[in-house]
Amino acid sequence: MDERDGIGYFILDFSTNLHTRNKQGNSYADARELAEKYSDLKSIQIDEQFVRQFVEKTKDLPERRVQIVLENDTFTYSILKATRSNGSVFLNLQFDSKERQAGLGRGKQK
Repeated sequence: MDERDGIGYFILDFSTNLHTRNKQGNSYADARELAEKYSDLKSIQIDEQFVRQFVEKTKDLPERRVQIVLENDTFTYSILKATRSNGSVFLNLQFDSKERQAGLGRGKQK
């Protein structure tokens, strides 16, 4: 969780999924697909326990977003809607931007 400029960010880092020894595994395949089709991501499902602290710490902020980190890239999504069901939180997302870490690429892209 991070807060910048009055916006709360729920940060998910999947970089280690790209460094697994088992390149045939689902975690690697899913991370590769996300890296290639990041702008197509429309929703994610997260265990409610992971989200609870984020919601509590950001309840007074006017805006919340999700950031997904894959190695040198950070993908930012606006949260359009959140619903809870059976211990999970489902977040409907809209892609906002892609950013490379400083010194490693071209900077922010829309």
